Amino acid sequence: MNVFQRLLNDNNEVNQIILNSLKHQTVRNKLVAYSNPKFETFNKTGELLHEQHDIARFKSQNEVIDCCVLTNYQNQEDYEGILNMIQNIGKILTQ
Repeated sequence: MNVFQRLLNDNNEVNQIILNSLKHQTVRNKLVAYSNPKFETFNKTGELLHEQHDIARFKSQNEVIDCCVLTNYQNQEDYEGILNMIQNIGKILTQ
């Protein structure tokens, strides 16, 4: 989270490239899936054999919310529950 925040909080040319890349991620099915549209979102997902991860920044005119979720699962049923949980976290954070 510290590295993510440092990358996003700086204001230079590299920072703008990073922000633009994270803003235009094509995989948006986790934290930012059901976020409030008043928030601009920046995210990066990760997937391994039994793990799902997402890190996101939700930014409105008045607030910035950063969130990182790291999970581990063993079967398809757990995977579906974890994906739903991650989506709900993003939704709750941006209510």
